[in-house]
Amino acid sequence: QDIRRGASLSGDGRREGESMLPSFAEWIQETPGGGRCAWQCSAGFYEEGGGCRAWPTPAILVVDPMLRTDETAGSDPARFSVRLSAPPTEAVVLSLASNHLQLEAPSVSEVTFPPADWATPRKVTVAAVTDEITEGTHAGAVTLSTASEDQAYAALSPLSIDIAIAESFCPPFPATPTRRVVSCNRTLGGSCVVQCISGFTPGAA
Repeated sequence: QDIRRGASLSGDGRREGESMLPSFAEWIQETPGGGRCAWQCSAGFYEEGGGCRAWPTPAILVVDPMLRTDETAGSDPARFSVRLSAPPTEAVVLSLASNHLQLEAPSVSEVTFPPADWATPRKVTVAAVTDEITEGTHAGAVTLSTASEDQAYAALSPLSIDIAIAESFCPPFPATPTRRVVSCNRTLGGSCVVQCISGFTPGAA
């Protein structure tokens, strides 16, 4: 069996009496003297379109994102899915944490991508913290960090995902010398009851 590696070939990769070989392929002549030939992609490459392509650089991919929510109780949480960009040599554990001043804990705190199931996206949801602090539209963040015996994934820097949060409380409705506030529901869509001071009518300054 004659095995030659095509990674170092130049031009179209031809040798005398041979067909063109894909770059980065293992070329196998199975019988001496010009018998049947076959090739397969080397480690780190995959077959596509009759050639060998390098696997993408290891990374954490965020897919199907809906990165916004609001502070109203029961509102839809922000959501996204995560997966790996390339197959790992060992299992990759992805840990998720949030800024608890703005966001509740993510729906999952940890997901694992084994080599046999590295491309299946894992769904994550995260809700906003409901408070009575008037902040306007603001943001929280979910941080993703990796741990693995695969050094390429272990070396990845933490990934931060920003979540936009809509305010659920309106600014205080102020009293003035001409009116007083009887009651006020400061949640979005709520209403306030005001009463004119004696001697003033609605619409007065």
